Amino acid sequence: RLEGRRQTRAGPTRARAGWSAVALCVFEAGITDAYAKHEFLPFTKGLGLLSGSHCPHFDTPGRRAAFETSVAAGTIPPGMGSDEDAIVHYLGSDIARVLTGTDGATAYLTEAVGGNAHTTPLAATRWPGPPSARD
Repeated sequence: RLEGRRQTRAGPTRARAGWSAVALCVFEAGITDAYAKHEFLPFTKGLGLLSGSHCPHFDTPGRRAAFETSVAAGTIPPGMGSDEDAIVHYLGSDIARVLTGTDGATAYLTEAVGGNAHTTPLAATRWPGPPSARD
């Protein structure tokens, strides 16, 4: 976890950033291949800084199916998957926006509906990169 603090008029704020397994650990649960290479299994001991579950690399073959199956079965709570090159920006516990550096990459909300997984893509905004990358 990368944590920084700064003072604002509204008081202290915290920024957390993470990629892949670090992002996964910020949630309560998710899908990981850390237990067995090329096998996507539920992870249920996250820090819970954000509620629900997360699946990084959602566009990697097998991950989405494992995530949706686990959510539908109730093994992990409903949550969010994010493609490679998609960034989900939270304000508090709410999704503020999804940014992407690649056309087509986005994030998705997945919930169980009648014993099945229902996955909804979120609109993503193309991020042009930091000013130094555009010069």
